[in-house]
Formats: sequence, C-alpha cells, structure tokens
Amino acid sequence: QRRERVGGSMRAEDREAGAELAMVLREMGWPLLTMDRVEAFRPGGHVTMEALAQTSVAVVIGDNVFVHGGLKLEHAEYGLERINWETRAWLVEGSTLAQFQHKPDILESIDAPIWNRQYSVPSPKEESLDELEQVLRKLRARRMIMGHTPQLKGINAVFSKHGYEAWRCDTGMSRAMMAGPVEVLELLKDGTVRIITPKGVVPSAERSPERVGGFVDVCDVGSGLCTPVPEELLQLQVLKEEREEAEEEAAEEEVVLAVNAEEEAMKVEKKGEAEAKAEKEEEAKKKAEARQEADAVLKAVQEVTASARHDEMLW
Repeated sequence: QRRERVGGSMRAEDREAGAELAMVLREMGWPLLTMDRVEAFRPGGHVTMEALAQTSVAVVIGDNVFVHGGLKLEHAEYGLERINWETRAWLVEGSTLAQFQHKPDILESIDAPIWNRQYSVPSPKEESLDELEQVLRKLRARRMIMGHTPQLKGINAVFSKHGYEAWRCDTGMSRAMMAGPVEVLELLKDGTVRIITPKGVVPSAERSPERVGGFVDVCDVGSGLCTPVPEELLQLQVLKEEREEAEEEAAEEEVVLAVNAEEEAMKVEKKGEAEAKAEKEEEAKKKAEARQEADAVLKAVQEVTASARHDEMLW
C-alpha cells in the first residue's frame, strides 16, 4: 500500500525506517519475517489506524465490563475513559498531543488491563475476588468479561462472595493457539448468561463456581501455549520500580533536607534571640552600673556640700 501511494517505489524515509526496524528486530531476536506484521501493528501502522485505535482498552455496557486481561481497582480509579483516550492518542500517528506520544504508564505494568491474569487462574485468590467486587462496585457493574488466559474446558466463571462475576472467555479456539472449543458467551437483556457451543446452548449454571474444578487453566498445565510476559516488559517493570524507588528516596531526602533547614533556621533564630536578649541584659546592666556610679557621685557631692555649709555655719 505504501508503494502504491508513491507510484510503486519506496520513499527514502520509508527505507530508512525499514532498516531501523530490521535492526531492532534483530536485537530482539525476532525473525525478519515478522517485520510486516510489526509495521502494521505499531503506533501509526495501517492496521492500528484502521482497527486498534478505533477500539477501547476497556468498556462498560450495562452491567458488564469488557476488558482483555482484567481490571484492578487502580485502573477503575484512574478512569476507563482516560485509559482509552490516552491509548488512542498514543496509537494515532502524528498525534498533536505531545504528552501522549509515548505508551501510557498505565499499560506498562504486568498487571495492566491487557496483561492481568489474576481473575483468570483456576482458583483466584480471595483478595483477588475482593478486588473484583471493589472494581465492579466502582464501575456500577455486575460482571467482568475477559479473555487473554485460555481455558481448556471452555468458557467459565468464578463468583465473589457477594455474587459479582468474572467470566473467562478465552478458549484458545484458534488452530494457531490450541484449537480449543469454539464457544461464545451470550448476555441477554434480562440478565441471563448462556454459553453458545456447536452442540447447543449451555446454561451458565453448568459453568458456575460449583463446577470450576473441572476447568483447567492452560497456563498451569505446562502446555507451553500461553504467551509469557515479554522480557522487555519485565525490564520496563523493573526500570519503573527502580524509578519509583529513586523518586521516593529523592522525596524522602528532600523532606529530610527541608526539616534540617527548618531546624537550622530555628536554631539561628533562637541563637539570634538569645544574643539579642544577652545584649539587652548587658545594656541594662551597664545602664544600672552607670546609674549607680552617678548616684554615688551625686551622694559624694551632696556630702561635700553639706560639710562645707556646716563649716561655714561654724565659722
């Protein structure tokens, strides 16, 4: 398509960009045959512009929250519209919003909405189900519907203690993945949830928590079919944690410096007050001594005068 736009020949900047991309792929250990795919799905790529940038990271429809991996409470508090808007701004080539020309931080974590697996393991931890409730209450929804983590026995759900639902819908149905069962989750207006399969409709009760033991997470059986977290993402997570730690240390150091400066100022102020007080006391002491000396001189003069008058009277 690019060649067609320029009359069948590649522009110099396209050749340079292609050479740069090829070098990056070699450094990452990726085969060059992935180059066209990477080019298509990168920010500004034609697939991204035509499809990805037009979709949402997470969306609420009625009582349902749809997301690829899973939402944590921090994501709900950050705001789904904000996440979607910042992500679109990053994906759109030539965005005029300079602050969004880089990947949003909210997507960098291994627990980001597109990577999170905490609700999709066979038996989520109790604290994860508690967080599920907090997220859904925050979003005023009843159920979270996600993919990302393949389920060997098909679509299934786990419920929190207060009945909030997490539906895990990735069955790995692609032949390129694991050729898992072909199933669809159906949500009816009256709140009914059903699973549609080639053999018919399965009531949600058959995929409810009482039957969860029968559904095995493909990531926990050593199948090797689950995509591991990319090494570069782990490195970014480490760098982010180191940066946050450095920022915390810098903030703590700044607080300590501020406290020390304040204490030093108070010491100087107290020292100044003490010196001023000492000076006043010294000045008062000198005045008192001068007054005593003047009084003594006056007394001596008075005594001399009185003695002279006495002698004059005697004379």
